[in-house]
Amino acid sequence: MGPLPSLFTLALVCLGGLWYFFFGRSRVNRSGAIFHLFARLGEQGMDSGLEQELRHIMREKGLREEDPFDQVVANALVIDLAEGEEGTFDELAADVAEHLSKPLPASAGELTRGFLEATRIGATPVSKGVCLPHLRLFGIDQPEMVLVRSEAGIHVDVTDVHGEHSPSEPVFSLFFLVSPEEDPRQHLRILAQLAERVDDERFLDDWREAKTEQELKEILLRDDRFLSLTLRQGGKTNHFIGQRLKDLPIPETALVALIHRRGQIVVPRGSTQLQEGDRLTVLGEPAEIRHLRADLGG
Repeated sequence: MGPLPSLFTLALVCLGGLWYFFFGRSRVNRSGAIFHLFARLGEQGMDSGLEQELRHIMREKGLREEDPFDQVVANALVIDLAEGEEGTFDELAADVAEHLSKPLPASAGELTRGFLEATRIGATPVSKGVCLPHLRLFGIDQPEMVLVRSEAGIHVDVTDVHGEHSPSEPVFSLFFLVSPEEDPRQHLRILAQLAERVDDERFLDDWREAKTEQELKEILLRDDRFLSLTLRQGGKTNHFIGQRLKDLPIPETALVALIHRRGQIVVPRGSTQLQEGDRLTVLGEPAEIRHLRADLGG
């Protein structure tokens, strides 16, 4: 082109790059096409070779060692709606957003709009009585989640990727997930893990029959990474009774994530003293959990 046109082109490229990095990048709202595709496939109830292949790819990736899936589930807020308390999906999204706005750098209104917009454009998977509203935010380090159980079901209006409106269907389980914008792959892996778990034919029955918040969370936890213990006199856990959490004979990297005591969830702290009848949920690496199971007789 000659030196002058080349320099002019280079200047435009540099100008465009500077504009993107200092102005445009923070304002981009990406939404992966795979979410839209799965939403459409789920609405149509398809069992195509393409759907099977995509599911296989997502499951093949699996969670990474650094993915905080079990911790996110253990720390999640649980909203349990009895019959007559359901309201609309929009009202529920606003309620969840109000809770999430406390730990997150976003207002309740912004979070509500994010959840509802994703549902309107077909990016929220809704299938088999389960709904997975999700979004990503700048400026957060760890994912946050709210688990919702509805006894009678909440109707969610679904719009597919072609803009076609589908009849609303009742959902009994909703997982509101907010992840860091900077790590979209982790966001996808967590969604895939949730989707794999709820795809189990027993999931919805187990979810609706769970008696406590702790049981609801344990349904989602990976079997090889958690152990549930009930402290009994005269049993293998007898020596746990009366001890403080920080003094328990468990691996240092293992974590007592939940304590259920007489119908209430106790926030685990190092100074928490255990009592007879407490039910503990312990998270850890697979080898640690196997070791604890062996020591405590399964």
